[in-house]
Amino acid sequence: AAALPANLPRVLGGHSLGGQLASCRVALHPASAAEVWLVGSGAPRWREFPFPANWGVLGARSLLPWLAKVNGSLPGRRIRFGGRESRGVMIDWALSAKTDRYAARGLDIDLEKALFNARPAVRAVVLADDWYAPVGSLQWLLDKMPQTDVSMTTLDEDALGIHADHFKWMQRPDAVAAALMDPHRAQDPAPTSAG
Repeated sequence: AAALPANLPRVLGGHSLGGQLASCRVALHPASAAEVWLVGSGAPRWREFPFPANWGVLGARSLLPWLAKVNGSLPGRRIRFGGRESRGVMIDWALSAKTDRYAARGLDIDLEKALFNARPAVRAVVLADDWYAPVGSLQWLLDKMPQTDVSMTTLDEDALGIHADHFKWMQRPDAVAAALMDPHRAQDPAPTSAG
């Protein structure tokens, strides 16, 4: 295998909840990555979701941890929401959805303070028809990291060649990959947070 160039930046990223976790990881351990890449990600603050999805978030923050507890893990495939997430992940997710703050049981570090002090470059892709992670939800997450340099791109169905929702982009990921690799290609101005 060929050696990678030494000057490549270390990147950590994720889709949906994975993007939130990547942001928290880099905030807690700044040396772990110089950049955070987010796709279809954002914080679960119900006020940042348009109607009727906002009501769905309100219900999910109570229902999903309960389902995970009763079943041993979230039966995401059966209910067509998420995957097989652990009880602990769902409890922590629900806590952040209820309090608008990131915290984790057993973690004595202030995640909100760590996010506030984080300084990675952030590249974010918003999917135009993504009701799981609308732009307001992403902006709420980014507002927790005010010292970051953010580039944000919104991709619609024309750009993707497929419906621009939370999952279908994975069937044709080329436009998302291109936007992450060259964030200035189609950069949108960062929206202001509503709420």
